[in-house]
Amino acid sequence: MIFNLLLIGRAIDYLPYFIYTFEELGKVGIGKGRGKYSLTYVSPLKIFGEVDFLHAFREASLQMLRRAVEKEIFGMVKILSMIPEDLIGLKLQAIKNNPQRKQREMEDILFLVENYKDKMDWSLIEQYVRLLEMQVLYQEICKER
Repeated sequence: MIFNLLLIGRAIDYLPYFIYTFEELGKVGIGKGRGKYSLTYVSPLKIFGEVDFLHAFREASLQMLRRAVEKEIFGMVKILSMIPEDLIGLKLQAIKNNPQRKQREMEDILFLVENYKDKMDWSLIEQYVRLLEMQVLYQEICKER
């Protein structure tokens, strides 16, 4: 699920409340099936990104939520953030679903590998590669290892 929130004027002062509310909604679930999600990134400045949600109902997605780590942002709000391995898994899935996204997603994957390669659980990435049948792409990723 992709969700964008635009706050204008004095509403910007309420950003921490929106973040908290969306985080709590993710814990209890939304919609008919009460799908859980995790707030994965927030920035009040467009240049730093948007608000991303992970809608989790399959076991693999639920495991991603369980592995998420708590991060403090802006010195006032704590959110759950996905670990790099799971972000790479989602990027691989995005490429599988739409091969035209390969260049953009690979840039993100290679950035994550470059910055976290010594701390990552490579066996988790290999699980995603096998699941998505993307062994050739994995070889490209491993060149940065």
